[in-house]
Amino acid sequence: MIELNTLRVYEAVARNKSFSKAADELFMSQPAVSQQIKLLEKYLEVKLFYRTAKEITITEYGEKILLHVMDIIEKTSHFKALVSEIKKTELNQLMVGFSSTAASIVLEPLVKMMLSQFPETKLEISTAPTQEIVKKLLNLEMDFAFVSGNVKASLLEKEKFCSDILVLIVSPEHPWSSKTSVSVKDLLDEHVILLEKGHGTREIIDSKLAKGRIKLKKVLEVQDNEVLKTAVIKNLGVSILPKHIVEYELKHGLLRNIPLQGISLTQEIYFIYHKDKFFRDMERQLISNIAKACDLLQ
Repeated sequence: MIELNTLRVYEAVARNKSFSKAADELFMSQPAVSQQIKLLEKYLEVKLFYRTAKEITITEYGEKILLHVMDIIEKTSHFKALVSEIKKTELNQLMVGFSSTAASIVLEPLVKMMLSQFPETKLEISTAPTQEIVKKLLNLEMDFAFVSGNVKASLLEKEKFCSDILVLIVSPEHPWSSKTSVSVKDLLDEHVILLEKGHGTREIIDSKLAKGRIKLKKVLEVQDNEVLKTAVIKNLGVSILPKHIVEYELKHGLLRNIPLQGISLTQEIYFIYHKDKFFRDMERQLISNIAKACDLLQ
């Protein structure tokens, strides 16, 4: 018996022409992807891919089977989405996901509009790192989400929603607090506190620093923004965070924002949803109103 997940793995490998890229897209390890393909080949008793040291190529059998696999995945996904929507409509509920950065911008206007415009609808909110949100959307565990960072999933649609700038923050007690600016290279000798990998903000920072060939030497990883801000306030290190998240602390002198020279940091917030998602009228109206409210905040 072949499970639907095995077929999804096969489709991802065939489309990406790579086991490693398919693994990244599906949030699996490469050995796990390889094992799924071996199981499918054993079950079908055919070879699906030619493997060499540099590349993989789909076989003639694989090409023919792929067309049927894509059709099965599409119909099954559409059916699951339809059943999910029927359940949510009957229960009159809305499930929305947020990465921590996206929540700092979008959560407040969404909750206010839900309370004023759709008070009868039960709102469920899930906050998690971007990669966890993506998994839940793929499993149809939520209606839609707002996240930061890169999203790689063929079954999801992604639309730019709004943006925020990332700023360097330090404690008022830190030696940099009196400076007008610092170079990005100065971070090499500092204790830098960052969100753990998997968060959209961390991906952006790592990517930008890598492009500038900057490899941080002293990094402390934490799980959420509140712990991170507290650590910086106590002068345990410096950090880089979206400006919206530290507005209160900057306004009340708990943190200082020091311009960072040599790097430009902007973070996009994306509206993401399953490609088979059926939007109710209230959802379309809600999203449109939130977009207008967020535009006023930019």
